[in-house]
Amino acid sequence: MNREYKPVGFWTGAHVTYADHSVLVKIKGLTAARAARISYKNDPNVEAIYLYNDGCVPTESAENMTAYLGRLAVLAKLEIDGEPPTMPA
Repeated sequence: MNREYKPVGFWTGAHVTYADHSVLVKIKGLTAARAARISYKNDPNVEAIYLYNDGCVPTESAENMTAYLGRLAVLAKLEIDGEPPTMPA
């Protein structure tokens, strides 16, 4: 989700029914332990990972930014499982 609680890539203030938008990717090797390292609250839930909340906004302090960038570093090392869809010609 983006900051407005819309699926990433949606630029709207309108209501979005999440169930209408399937998950586009599966992250290879995303274990509960890795999810906890990525989550701002060390939550092992692999279904919903929050990188930060209102209490640790990265731009509010150097400490918050350092922690956030550390989480992104873990996330950036993971790979997408499967092949991307082919685009119509």
